[in-house]
Amino acid sequence: MTDSSSQRVGLVGVGIMGSAIATRLLQCGHALTLYDRNDHKIQAMVDKGATSAASPGEVAAASDFVILSLNNAAGVESVVFGEQ
Repeated sequence: MTDSSSQRVGLVGVGIMGSAIATRLLQCGHALTLYDRNDHKIQAMVDKGATSAASPGEVAAASDFVILSLNNAAGVESVVFGEQ
């Protein structure tokens, strides 16, 4: 992918599935901003070129679109309708 077709992608949830998604997005040359409640899950992706965010809202502000990789409805509700 060329720089002209790369997009600013946000990803909330960097578990097993989220880290696979993040890895592929970085391989495709997208600017990737991440958030996970567990900071240690993000570090491997930051080492590969992603940017860490302090909240889901910060991910949204830095992104053209956001992918949620969360394992239950309560997690989705918290991210979408929560304080941040």
